[in-house]
Amino acid sequence: MDLTPVFPFEPISTDVFPEGTQWVAQVKWDGVRVLTYYDGQEVRLFNRKQNERTLHYPEIADISSYFHGVSVILDGL
Repeated sequence: MDLTPVFPFEPISTDVFPEGTQWVAQVKWDGVRVLTYYDGQEVRLFNRKQNERTLHYPEIADISSYFHGVSVILDGL
């Protein structure tokens, strides 16, 4: 896999939410941040420190069970 890492936006804490159509807010639930990369042939999962976690989440690595496209980068777990 020819991998060019994507560095996801790190959430910040705030007491005031920005307003306007250009903003999106997410609730931060406790959990693991994993990016799933699929290039049409191989699936690899990485945490935010770029440590591979593919073997830790076989249900996510089985991408054909939930994705039917050519390639994708998924954010979240």
